[in-house]
Formats: sequence, structure tokens, C-alpha cells
Amino acid sequence: MRSDRSKDHPLNFREAPPEDQREPGPKEQLDAIFRRLEKDVLTFVKEQLQRLHRLLASDYPECSESEEEEQSSREVLNITLDFLRRMDQEQLAQRLQHKTAVGVCKDKLKSHLQQRFSQPIRAVLTKGVAGVGKTVLTQKFSLDWAEGRANQELQLLFPFTFRELNVLRDTQFSLVELLHHFFSPSKALCSFQQLQVLFIFDGLDECRLPLDFSRTRVLSDPQSLSQWTCCW
Repeated sequence: MRSDRSKDHPLNFREAPPEDQREPGPKEQLDAIFRRLEKDVLTFVKEQLQRLHRLLASDYPECSESEEEEQSSREVLNITLDFLRRMDQEQLAQRLQHKTAVGVCKDKLKSHLQQRFSQPIRAVLTKGVAGVGKTVLTQKFSLDWAEGRANQELQLLFPFTFRELNVLRDTQFSLVELLHHFFSPSKALCSFQQLQVLFIFDGLDECRLPLDFSRTRVLSDPQSLSQWTCCW
């Protein structure tokens, strides 16, 4: 005879959990990550394309971005330029690249001028003769532009001093090369046409360059080379 202890116990069949309550496996987790990644990437690219569209449709570059945003935007820009060229839209690609470069140059130039003219200036009075504050006036003008407080109709502003220019006497520079020499952010620009640009030349009383305009050859091409003895 067999005891009750030796009897077989009934098997316990557990029901499988519903499909939506199962723990996702590695493949399901990877699929979910990439679905979200695809959504985020498409949203980001769409926003960047809209920004580039606004940039092309506007007469002025857009506001500056953070360093991280600028890096991401630059990568999207490169992709956009590549696709435009594949579509045989070379002229539009060059226009977009130029406008973007203007915006980058403007941001860096403003940052440079803010550091250069960071001393607070409350009031300015200029009355003509040497030493009464004309230099401070040019610094105030430049700083207001760099800090976005005034003169924002200007896209680019380049302040020179004759004290700096005297050092380059008898040296050949085109206007573009001169800008590159003093303002390195301008190296990203391929053209200054159709831009609102202001050049400030401060300290005429310190000028050591001949200013005989009756004998000076007139130059209209910013790429043309000339000695400083002929530029003024």
C-alpha cells in the first residue's frame, strides 16, 4: 500500500501575464529607444530647418545661440548645404552659408567689443578739439552695439585706431585682409556685399599716414591690395 505522503501532488499551472505587462526584452528596449530617438531627431531637424528658412527669408542674421546649440546647428547646416547642392541649388546654398557666417561673425565681434570696451560709460560730451572725449564716444557707440542696446540696424561694426594702423605703414593690405588682421571672426565671411557695415577710424590727430587725397588712387574693390600710403 502507498501512503498519502507518496501521492503525487497536483501540478500548479500559472497563467502567463498579459502581453502589455511583460518585462520588455533587450530587443524591445532597443526598439523603444530608437523610436523615441527618431521622434526627437526629426523634431530637432524640423526646428533647425525652419530656423534656416527664416534666416534666408530675413535681411538680418538671427540671435546668437549657446555653444552647444551652435555646434548642433552647424551640423544640421552642413547637412542642409549638402542636400541643397545635390538639388542643384548652389546659389541658394552659398547664400545660406554666407548669412550664417555673418551671424557667427556678428556674435563673436560683439563679444570681443564687450571685453574691449567693458568700462562703464554713463555720459558722453564731445566738443571738437583734441582730448575732449571723441575716443570715448566711439567706444560708447561700439559698446552699445555689442551689448544690443543701440545701433542694431548695423549688422557689423569694425572700430580701428590710427595708433594701430600706424604700425602697418608701408605694408600692403586689402580692406578684407585688414579686417582679417584685426578682427579674426571676419575670416568666416566670404563677402561684405548687401551688409550694413560701419567702419570707425579713431584718433586722426595721431595719424602718421599721408592723407593727400588729391593724389590718392581710389579703390572700390575690397579685395584690392594697396599700401597704407595710398589708402587714405
